Amino acid sequence: MTAPVGRAPFRAIRVVHRLDERIRFRYETDAPLDPVAVVRAVENLQGVLSARLNTAARSLTISFTVGKTDGEHLRKALLRLDLAGSAPLHDGIHRHDSLLGMAGSGVLLVGQALIPAALMMPATLAAALPVFSGAVADLRDQGVTSHVLEALAVAISAARRDFTAANTTSFMLALGEYLEQSISRRSDEPCENCCAPTRGKSGSNPTGRKGKSPATPSRSA
Repeated sequence: MTAPVGRAPFRAIRVVHRLDERIRFRYETDAPLDPVAVVRAVENLQGVLSARLNTAARSLTISFTVGKTDGEHLRKALLRLDLAGSAPLHDGIHRHDSLLGMAGSGVLLVGQALIPAALMMPATLAAALPVFSGAVADLRDQGVTSHVLEALAVAISAARRDFTAANTTSFMLALGEYLEQSISRRSDEPCENCCAPTRGKSGSNPTGRKGKSPATPSRSA
């Protein structure tokens, strides 16, 4: 039986690992959780980009936007999480922004000679939209960051009509972000599995070896 709707699913929760934009919690609960409902409810929290629940390890990993939330706000929100409001409020398009930007700028780079000159400017700016949107968010929440400077470099190249440089920069930035997200997802899985509690059988050998326990040397009569 899963945790009842209307009741917070976590009895206790604590931070076990923290990065700038990602945090992993270990939780305690009184009843089995519905992973889909929990993940949806967590992803509906302010500032949360994505969430992954590992019920075997009792671990919850959250990616979030710095400036919109932080570890302490997330911990408090999780303790009063409402599964009744777990319907998805977004469809996860943000996860694919880097892939779409990489594909758009890559197509422009390959087919630049085939695209009319009058369309290169709008096409270049459209392919760089993920770069610009990320820069605007950073500028609003954190001030001038590396993302803002990268977007500025793309804009300057486009303004100078150096579309090759602009699209190459957009492509490399999108590729880097896509690889970072992919590595981040894969790196979390072994970390969570390593933290999974081992369920040993009663009476098992504490040495971890199969078979009989080492015999105690007998004393000579």
